[in-house]
Amino acid sequence: METQEFSFIGLPVMRTQLDGGLEVFTVRIESILVYAQMSFRVGSWHDGRHPGIAHFLEHLIYSGPERDDWHPSLRPLIFKGVKGNAGTSVLSTEYHLIGPRALYVEMIKCLANMVFSPMFDAKRVEIERHTIMDENRQGMPQAKKRLRIMRKIFPHVARWQIPLDGTPATIKDIEAEDLLAFHDRLYTSSNACLVVVGDVEHEQVLEAVQKIHMPTGRRVIEPVPDITPKLSRGSIREHGLPDGIELFFDGVKDEADRVCMHYVLDLLDDTDAGLLFKRLRMQDRLVYGVQASSSDFPRGISIHTDISPFHFNYVEEAVFEEVDRIVRGDFPQEYFELLKLRLSISQSLRHEQNNHKSLADRVSGRWLNQDYQDRRATILEVTPEQVGEVAGKYLRRDKYGCLHIFNDPES
Repeated sequence: METQEFSFIGLPVMRTQLDGGLEVFTVRIESILVYAQMSFRVGSWHDGRHPGIAHFLEHLIYSGPERDDWHPSLRPLIFKGVKGNAGTSVLSTEYHLIGPRALYVEMIKCLANMVFSPMFDAKRVEIERHTIMDENRQGMPQAKKRLRIMRKIFPHVARWQIPLDGTPATIKDIEAEDLLAFHDRLYTSSNACLVVVGDVEHEQVLEAVQKIHMPTGRRVIEPVPDITPKLSRGSIREHGLPDGIELFFDGVKDEADRVCMHYVLDLLDDTDAGLLFKRLRMQDRLVYGVQASSSDFPRGISIHTDISPFHFNYVEEAVFEEVDRIVRGDFPQEYFELLKLRLSISQSLRHEQNNHKSLADRVSGRWLNQDYQDRRATILEVTPEQVGEVAGKYLRRDKYGCLHIFNDPES
């Protein structure tokens, strides 16, 4: 059992992998509160033939302090001032508690009892089923808008043809036995990490965790496919979506390219140094804003703006003209230096931030990818020539997709 120290979030992070597989992280900061978060490598992507089951199980394990059916381990802590919540994303599910430092050992025990020893029966499943179905119905309008876009860009991904948290129909088909089998397979200590943020000693946290019985099981790291968009052209007509245009490209794989892409996208959409923003907003007065972003899962780059259909073709050409300028290095050096200064300041601010959940989320995010590299120096070593090379490599005229989005009251 070896303890390592990292600094990938600008603060010392201690990491130990226990014999049972659980990875324990601590981030020590001055605070009267301690934040404890247990994360699992299981999210809506892993639902399989039961869409919505990961979210359903999260509700059952932690139904929230507004109900009078708390887990027995949680009830006494609630009345001592501890607060908590849970959430399910595409690739992970997390449960967290925050409370006075004096209670952190009890909080860790409580989390372990909740996630590894869930207490629900068929009756409880039915009660929570109705809650989730109502939640799905309420969120359906927004979910339908997202699905229209996802179906156009990712028509080859069956999992993204329905809402991430399932539908009332799929939730209705999930039985208590399905939930228990899903829990037994994926909720093991070898598939989890614990992150503790606060004024605590790493060794003390380890001592507390080692006294807790946790099922080990086998480590389940289900492969996440390298999903890339279908680079086709199309249109969407949806009432409630503003008219707009979205260009999308294959995403970045190489880490060095990913660092440079930060600069490329900022050189397009930044409100002070963005070439595309200045052209469409400040010069032409056609748009209010431009959004350029990159994602790892699904892997892709997108450039979006809300604008009248009359200007779709102009915007599409403008994107590539401004990308060509970046490729040639035809932009003011002061813009590049401004972005570099902002990135430097941003890294320094992250070093100073003491937001417990933010720190824990950044640690668990790196845990999901098993990536503990510190890139603060790397991002400041980027040159304009490298930025131009990466822009030309990914934002290519001969390889992109485009969506024209129309607000259609008839839809």
